[in-house]
Amino acid sequence: MKVISALKEIKQGKLPNVGYMFKKIWDYAGKYSIEYGISRIFLFIDYFICALVYGCAGDDYFTFKFFLINHRGKKKFVTLLYQDKFEATHTNKEQVAIADDKEKTLHVFSDYIERDWCGIRYNNADENFNSFYEKHKLGVIKPPCGHGGAGVEIINIREKFSNGLQLKKYCNSHGFLIEEIIPQHENISKIFPNSINTIRMISLNGRCIGAAMRMGVGEANVDNAHAGGIYAEVDVKEGVIVSEALSDKTSSKFIRHPTTGTIIPGSLIPYWDECKDLVKNASKLLPDVCLLGWDIAITPNGPTIVEVNNRPGLGLVQAPNGHGLKAEFEKIKD
Repeated sequence: MKVISALKEIKQGKLPNVGYMFKKIWDYAGKYSIEYGISRIFLFIDYFICALVYGCAGDDYFTFKFFLINHRGKKKFVTLLYQDKFEATHTNKEQVAIADDKEKTLHVFSDYIERDWCGIRYNNADENFNSFYEKHKLGVIKPPCGHGGAGVEIINIREKFSNGLQLKKYCNSHGFLIEEIIPQHENISKIFPNSINTIRMISLNGRCIGAAMRMGVGEANVDNAHAGGIYAEVDVKEGVIVSEALSDKTSSKFIRHPTTGTIIPGSLIPYWDECKDLVKNASKLLPDVCLLGWDIAITPNGPTIVEVNNRPGLGLVQAPNGHGLKAEFEKIKD
């Protein structure tokens, strides 16, 4: 469904699966046509016009509700093509590879990560796994390069393994990391207790320009939007949730959390100033990567880094309140 990629391939003489792409866009147009009472054919055609004029992909057009926004409003959003061009001139490929690898992230940002973990290349000695086994009954396993919460699972270590060496053998053979479960601040758990609900903080040159609260739903143990989670915008200055929560799966909006019933807008993020300081200081370790997305968990004692993302998911911040971020990018654009 990535029309920009498809158009690039066509220019290069390649033939992408245009039929599949058209079908996906047609399906999306049908869904939003029913919801908003707008012609399906109009949405289908307008999608391609906006893709060419503003560089948006399917997620941009429908998530940002471009069909409800005028030309001036659309120009305020950072779309996929704009982001690609920006990153091409503001990103060091060697440094950004660290953010693509969860294990390298844990290693490089160890001063900002307050939890035990064992990996494939780092913290991989027998004594590391033996110590982890003795200290923790439960652990979170994940692939080092997964996205969207794929492959993340909470396991009972004592039931599954009889010692730390068996745990190490399992992790190495499957290519998994294992991490201590992060204790969550009670104010965040009140919103949804079954997952670690992280704050996605968007930084440009180390300065936080946008943030979103991500929340799990139902029985999920992850908060990722692609895995069915919901998200809401956080005011950068005050650290308070300032929008209803959105679901990418259903395009629904929630004032109350659909599982716990907790009111979402107005919720305060604990340790907000500390969160911004963490992002500012940790960004110095990747000085040649201008744009980053930080997944921050709030523990009873303060914030800690969960993951770092080189593709920060700007829709998480721009979609809930129609808050385009392009003006922030233009301030530092070459």
